[in-house]
Amino acid sequence: MGKFTILLFAVLTIGAYGWITVYPNAREVQGQLQATVNAALSRPGMEWSSAEVDGQVAIVSGHAPSVAVRDEALKLVLTAAGPGGPLMGGVVEVVDWTSLASSPARAREYSPAATEPAAPKRVEPERAAVPAVRAPFIWRVSSSGSAAVLAGSVPNEAVRAALLQQARQLFTVVDDAMTVAADPPAGDWKAAAQLALAQLTRLERGTAELADFRLSIQGDAADAGAVAAVQAALSQLPAGYQGKQQLTYKEAAVVQPAPVQPQKPKVEESAPPPVVEAMARAPVPKPGAAAAECQQQIAGAMGKAVIRFAMQSAEIEKASLAQLDQVVKVLKRCGDVRVLIGGHTDAKGREAYNRSLSLDRARSVRDHFASAGVPRERMQVAGYGSSRPIATNETEDGRTRNRRITFEVSEP
Repeated sequence: MGKFTILLFAVLTIGAYGWITVYPNAREVQGQLQATVNAALSRPGMEWSSAEVDGQVAIVSGHAPSVAVRDEALKLVLTAAGPGGPLMGGVVEVVDWTSLASSPARAREYSPAATEPAAPKRVEPERAAVPAVRAPFIWRVSSSGSAAVLAGSVPNEAVRAALLQQARQLFTVVDDAMTVAADPPAGDWKAAAQLALAQLTRLERGTAELADFRLSIQGDAADAGAVAAVQAALSQLPAGYQGKQQLTYKEAAVVQPAPVQPQKPKVEESAPPPVVEAMARAPVPKPGAAAAECQQQIAGAMGKAVIRFAMQSAEIEKASLAQLDQVVKVLKRCGDVRVLIGGHTDAKGREAYNRSLSLDRARSVRDHFASAGVPRERMQVAGYGSSRPIATNETEDGRTRNRRITFEVSEP
């Protein structure tokens, strides 16, 4: 055997040994995962539960004191070793073989009449004859800015495709980690998931989790209005579904205006010029005349332009900011008139959502005006949703015309 052949054999042997050393075999992965799951269930309150790891599938059994405690145990096992996957070594599926304290069958099994209390036993996989308790059907979506991640269980491929299509309309970057699973909850699950997905556009960052019939939304909102909009949307969930939110937002700092120092009236040293006298002798405008003039000037500044927003969002598109600045100039020239900023949408989607979105868009316009120097106390906002259409909602052109911002000027 030549020197080269011997050297090659040695290199291959060392490489194979290194590969085996770095990547543990399946039995070692399962043993490590079993220890991790056992540690997760060792916390106080989980003494009733046990888990058997088979590969990367964990079978949880025991006599749960309540549904909430059972669900907590299932989540502990699922997240015991991180996200899972062939290389990460985490739990990829949890099989729920627990029973509840209110179950008559379990009550007979652990009867006080027994001579000794029955110790909790680990349920082996071969005990398939025991009726399995249905595992929670969990789906979640997380967002941060313009990116979203969809994960968890969906009823079928058609629902998965519909959720992906909606997400790609709402977010720039969408990551799909969803899987089709059997035994979804009854009722309009798809509508509940779509409502949850739409709410994340109101948040700076957040997570919506749909666990069976319970929808929970957590995250950071821009203001109290966004929190109220999410709460209102949760009341529109399909029959049988319940929702709750845990949202936070920062209170805006209130800037107190500087006190205005009274100025002494100027003493005229000579008679006013003739033009001033002419103005003084001019007739006093009728009530509403200034508002009507200002309304005409706003109409002239807007022309046929439409204020546009990002899809399903209250973010004003940059191309429309210049148009709004023209309206700002008019409002500054109009004196003390008041303006009602109205938001309008087309008739697609739920009306409660449309009203909330139209109000958010009107607020965005008001905030832009305020940042440009229009006194906030001179402005009001209203969200009309699709209740005041100016065109048909049966065509795309008509729906585009109905999505608009209006300005109604009135005397102070």
